[in-house]
Amino acid sequence: MLSFFKKDKGKTTKGRGISYYDRENMVHKLSDLVTILNPETKQIFTSPEIIKYSGIPLSEITESGIIKLYDEPAFVIDKFEIIEDYKVMFYRHPVAKFTFLMQFHFYKGSFFFLSNMVTATGLLMDSDKKTIIGRISNKYFPDLQLDSAKGFEIKLNDNVNNFISVFDGVNFRVNYINNSPRNIQILNNSDLSDGPSTENFDSTIDDYF
Repeated sequence: MLSFFKKDKGKTTKGRGISYYDRENMVHKLSDLVTILNPETKQIFTSPEIIKYSGIPLSEITESGIIKLYDEPAFVIDKFEIIEDYKVMFYRHPVAKFTFLMQFHFYKGSFFFLSNMVTATGLLMDSDKKTIIGRISNKYFPDLQLDSAKGFEIKLNDNVNNFISVFDGVNFRVNYINNSPRNIQILNNSDLSDGPSTENFDSTIDDYF
């Protein structure tokens, strides 16, 4: 586990409004979840180690376990217009010059992924990103050779199909993906459409003109 991701109950920031967390929430429809589970990455590595979060295998993460680890979340979103039985638990921890906004995503009671957005006092520098990736590689892939010319986006697989995905865009995120057979089955049995059919939408919107 990365040392600066350790439990720190006294530094959880609360009181931010729903607009902030809704804006940062990475999933608003199930197709968003599918995209997150299938990132496009130039640098892919495979580790012999099982990926864990705070010592817990990703397939064993539960809502109660996260609350035990971090106390009550700073915010919870569990009402979605077009997704049933979806829940996001947010935690926001400042540690030294970094702030970590963690969002744990559960669908149909199963943990799917954690996204940890890293920001810093001032601009998050390339040296900071290298440090974070270095901490990950030391734990799971000590011999990882990062090609900085290809950027900082990497995908690190383990041998049970889970992976860590580093995304370096408008925000810098470290995503832990639980790609378990149970989750694959849940998605295969889910309706991945983004909303009502065009025909239903057209007939409904006609009522307002």
